[in-house]
Amino acid sequence: MSPRTLVPALALALGCSSWPEPAEPARASFLVVVIESLDAATIDALRRDPDPAPTIARLAREGAFFEQAYAQAGWTLPGLASLLTGRYPPLGEKGSAAGALKATGSPTLPEVLGHYGYSTAAFWGATLACTFGSELPFQHRSPQRCGPSWLPYDKAMGDWIDAGVQAPFLALIHNIDLHTPEPSAPVETLHRFADPHPACPGRGTGFVYEQLEPELGAQAAAQHVLGHYRGQLAFYDQALERMLERLEDAGLMEDTVVVITTNHGQDLFQHICFDHGALYDSVLHIPLIWWEAGTQAREIHSVVQTIDITPSILDRAQIPSASLDGQSLLPLLGGDEGIYEPRPVFSLSKGRSASVRTPERKLIASQGLRLAGCAAVRTPPPKHSGGVRYELYDLQTDPGETVDLFDEQRQEAQPMVRALESWLEGRRPAADGALPPISEQERRALQRRGYWDLGEPDEGP
Repeated sequence: MSPRTLVPALALALGCSSWPEPAEPARASFLVVVIESLDAATIDALRRDPDPAPTIARLAREGAFFEQAYAQAGWTLPGLASLLTGRYPPLGEKGSAAGALKATGSPTLPEVLGHYGYSTAAFWGATLACTFGSELPFQHRSPQRCGPSWLPYDKAMGDWIDAGVQAPFLALIHNIDLHTPEPSAPVETLHRFADPHPACPGRGTGFVYEQLEPELGAQAAAQHVLGHYRGQLAFYDQALERMLERLEDAGLMEDTVVVITTNHGQDLFQHICFDHGALYDSVLHIPLIWWEAGTQAREIHSVVQTIDITPSILDRAQIPSASLDGQSLLPLLGGDEGIYEPRPVFSLSKGRSASVRTPERKLIASQGLRLAGCAAVRTPPPKHSGGVRYELYDLQTDPGETVDLFDEQRQEAQPMVRALESWLEGRRPAADGALPPISEQERRALQRRGYWDLGEPDEGP
């Protein structure tokens, strides 16, 4: 952490009136692109073959590519809470709940940057956050609709630029198009990497595997779904290229940092069906790219985390930050005299299901976590009859997390068990700090997206 991030800033917990002024005017702008359900291995493969996403591949090649970035949550809302605050996601009375984005215990990134004179804008696309992100204090936001993207991202950003935006700015792009996928791409783009089949419903595919498996069989249906996934990514990559061109034409790119990441990854039939919510690296290992003009391209092998993104942006903006769980990544980028200190990765899913990861081992504690299984899954998770189920994996010899070692190494795993239990207790709010209840509109949105079991694990729909 650099010297300027050590400046006491209790204001991040006390309110705007106490925030200190930055040491000097901050000029860097930020385009933060959060591509929901983006698989880390898919982005890593782009460095060898840029098809289907040449724009993302170029940013990864020219910028800083973090090979070992991990998320703090296995599903959307606690993942966004960590990304936009630099803090671990909180637990409500029922665990990892829908209120996580509302009660993180810290001002959000747009609130802090807005206080320091930044123009802030959010372009939500098709995403749950179009409902749950409505309380975030962005000065401008695209029209919100919980469904497939209907206003192209580049058009929404173009309207914002045409309105006369001035630097410095924070622009957040968050979409859910890869999630199921619920495509904004046309059918021909979805089938760019998959042969069309009469059983495929095409537009608005949703969980298309369920329609395809009876006709194609498990493996062919899975490959068709993965083709849709790549096709939707190609469509989104084209929109990203146009957004960057609009910023360039407006003279705004020279001082803009582009961050490409996600709030969680996606299990592509490794342990569960095409889904997330699990705590395997297929979901928690995420892409992270940091690009800005004139910086040296580099691959960074250090283990970093979602909670590091907000501290890094504040550090680059020369805004003091303290009392955050994350650390600035700038020392790893070669332009800062501070130190980045590695530490274990703690992550949360439904209820009190959680994991702790070191470079060598992963411990998962599942409590009532129901995972989406299907015939195409290559390595299903261990079965259990109830209560807390622990899984232990040797990541050096078994990076795919296929051989559960907990039963035979139960005693050796106890320090990790205690560390994870302690971390979970630290996520509980104070007696007067319960998470806000969700609205009926938010509840319906969770149900439509299959999130109700994650958002309110102790209740039915």
